[in-house]
Amino acid sequence: MIELEINEGNRPQARYYLRKWLLLEKVYLKDLNDMLIYALYLDDLSYFLKRKDTNSLLAETEFETQLFYQFACKVYQNEIGAGTDLSTFMAYDFASPWLIKKKKSYLKLIDVIEKESSPFMPIHNDWISVKAYLLLNGVKAFNYFKSVFTQFADIEEAIELYEVFTTSLLRSEQSEFTDVSVTVLGGGDQIGGSCLVISVGDSHLMIDAGAFVNSKEPKSLDLLPLEERGITLSDLDGVIITHAHMDHIGNLHILHELCETVPIYTTSETKDLMWLMLKEQEKYDQSVPLKGLVDKCMVHIEEVSQNFSIRGKTGDWNIKLYRAGHIRGAVSVYLEKDGKSILITGDYSVQDQRTVKGLDIPGDLQADLVITESTYGFYPTSASMFRERQEKMFIQQLVDITNRGGTVLIPAFALGRAQEIISIIREYIPNLDFPVYLDGMVCRITELYDRHMQKEQRFVQSLLGHGVTIASKSYEHIGFDNFVDSVVSKGRCCVIASSGMLNEGTKSMAYAKALLEDKRHAIVFTGYLDEESPGFIVSQSNPSILIDGEKKDIKASVLSLRLSAHANREEILKTVLSLNPKHVMLVHGESKRTYKPLKTIGQPYPSVTDLLSTTSIQVIESQNGSTYHF
Repeated sequence: MIELEINEGNRPQARYYLRKWLLLEKVYLKDLNDMLIYALYLDDLSYFLKRKDTNSLLAETEFETQLFYQFACKVYQNEIGAGTDLSTFMAYDFASPWLIKKKKSYLKLIDVIEKESSPFMPIHNDWISVKAYLLLNGVKAFNYFKSVFTQFADIEEAIELYEVFTTSLLRSEQSEFTDVSVTVLGGGDQIGGSCLVISVGDSHLMIDAGAFVNSKEPKSLDLLPLEERGITLSDLDGVIITHAHMDHIGNLHILHELCETVPIYTTSETKDLMWLMLKEQEKYDQSVPLKGLVDKCMVHIEEVSQNFSIRGKTGDWNIKLYRAGHIRGAVSVYLEKDGKSILITGDYSVQDQRTVKGLDIPGDLQADLVITESTYGFYPTSASMFRERQEKMFIQQLVDITNRGGTVLIPAFALGRAQEIISIIREYIPNLDFPVYLDGMVCRITELYDRHMQKEQRFVQSLLGHGVTIASKSYEHIGFDNFVDSVVSKGRCCVIASSGMLNEGTKSMAYAKALLEDKRHAIVFTGYLDEESPGFIVSQSNPSILIDGEKKDIKASVLSLRLSAHANREEILKTVLSLNPKHVMLVHGESKRTYKPLKTIGQPYPSVTDLLSTTSIQVIESQNGSTYHF
């Protein structure tokens, strides 16, 4: 796995697998020489040095590996300088191809330290080479450093240098960051119910008003933390919605009913998508008083573009919205008031997706406080894979399964993920030789996405047509059950249906019931799965699942990918550091989650909190119901 990730150019993931090896209990350690060579090549000696048995393990390696290790330790501990005897290392003829390559980088670093280096271009994924380049060129090399930083964002020395650069280049005179509070009503230490109240003095703004995605959680937001601060909904200067996923909007219509005078702001695309999402949810509301609230709320929403202001009770809020890249219409929110600056990232993707371009924040933007999502900040998963690789893996699985006569069911989030999957299929398989059926809420969202995308010149092909069809048009006359039996279960097709978690009563679950017990078929999960959801149970290699009280054997192939619309750990770190804040608050993540593999003596995966904690920035892992004062 280490060599695979090296060849794929994904150094953080290669180091993750290496660290699992480096931290194995001694009785399970094998191939020590290869292990240490990889550690040297990947610039990751710290985990080896943490072991109490380092010396005894080192004694079991070959002489050339020991020699290289001893030299690398001097560099790691900054013991290389004038008068250091380097002759043995420089003269030694190493046999290992990995060490031969690495020696060239160290020799270049020595030249820079001894001020004997001429201009050169670094090896992009080699930290020693990049470090030498940075030391030689100083701040002039910062743009280059920004372009490669995510490859080294799990190395403490790289983080330290990146912070030095950003501080020296960006830090300006800033006023004291005081008299500011953030109350986390939801979406703090979990995913669901996202809702923050930002206070500057006696002025208050709400960001998002989401529903809890876990059915065991209360559906309505708990406003008690605000009441304890003496704040009522009528005290809010406004509500800003970052994007249209239910965990960010699902309680908005209820809050509006509680206080109709509070203005609500969002982008035009988000407003259109919100209406569809909330109207769909309204169908399932059992409470009669909730009926009709969505339409009342939507009429009240004001569409805004990039820059606007909100009149506050104690002065205006100046607001800038930046494309977040998570789904269409999604924004990051930059607030300025009374000399204080706060950036709320919302959910964001740094990488471009096929239906929306990635995060677009100015390179010189600074914020006193950054409130960032941390969805994948605590997961040692394929979320760190390059997107192109994930897409190719997905397409290969789709082709293999349909070629063997099976049907591929893709339970997908109706908003964003489903449209990305359609776009990926279109890109890689322009001439579809099997039908792709859409069902559930996916259909209406895709039609709306299509209308918005066609306004941009870069989108020349519709998401619908040419083999991609609305399933209900095929079964409106013969009935759903007949369609499943005569078409879907026969194989050689693909179904993209909501919900993404196979929730009871959804179209994806209806299809799953028909496909789970046939080994020709496959279910491909492509996103987040709540641990309480049926989808999570299916994804965990369980032999069976209870559906409506009936036991279903799981014989179909079950595959999981993360075609992520969220920033990964390294991208979160880079985004935060680039904004040069004094404080960072982590939300929309599971900060209590830890990962310690069996048979190891430690955790091989530093979380985003661990990495940020190596900087001078105050790090806050937010908790639901808590208020943080600055």
